[in-house]
Amino acid sequence: MGSPHEPPVRRTRRTAAVLLPYPPEQVGAAGLAAALWDGRDAPPPEPVLRSVEFLVVPYARTAAALPLLERMPRLRAVQSLSAGVDDLLPFVPPGVTLCNARGVHDASTAELTLTLILLRVARSARAARRGPVRPSANWDATARARPWPTWSPDPAAEAAPRDSGRATAATWR
Repeated sequence: MGSPHEPPVRRTRRTAAVLLPYPPEQVGAAGLAAALWDGRDAPPPEPVLRSVEFLVVPYARTAAALPLLERMPRLRAVQSLSAGVDDLLPFVPPGVTLCNARGVHDASTAELTLTLILLRVARSARAARRGPVRPSANWDATARARPWPTWSPDPAAEAAPRDSGRATAATWR
């Protein structure tokens, strides 16, 4: 066991040539000899860093990983967990392969986008059923003090009174 100032580094089987932010079994690589570092604590000890050949940069911790690259003389590949690697590119030593994670987040991003669209539609429908919003006296004073931009491409339409709540409700019937 190391001193209380050393970071928690877990090794599997032998000294690792791989530095991961997650346990190997959590990423489908049970039995892989790997050291763990999630980018939050102090970096692994120098002997571990000198042995690393494959680094997986902890997600959203690129800044913490950058200074370690020059301390890894055996490094052969760097894997980013992000699609973009512009922040890593200038720091990767010559001859080291830099891999991005393009496509990894596609499904979850699409799911989030669809969820947000459905949430917006549901809120719009609920607001339409409630009818037009009646501004408070405070809102009226603010509106008179600071004119808001017009959103209609037709200036004549801006002059005509509108009831967007009823128009929105009509589209949901």
